[in-house]
Amino acid sequence: MDNGGVGAELNRLGGLENVETRIHALRGTVIFSTKIGNGFKVNARI
Repeated sequence: MDNGGVGAELNRLGGLENVETRIHALRGTVIFSTKIGNGFKVNARI
């Protein structure tokens, strides 16, 4: 988790989309979430 100044909207182009595609290819799941003041969080299961 990152407590930094991340905005509330995720841009899935590029890096995040690649991560999502690769994890799904391994039959895994990934959840990206962000909230102003709470930073950025990734939950991934492979």
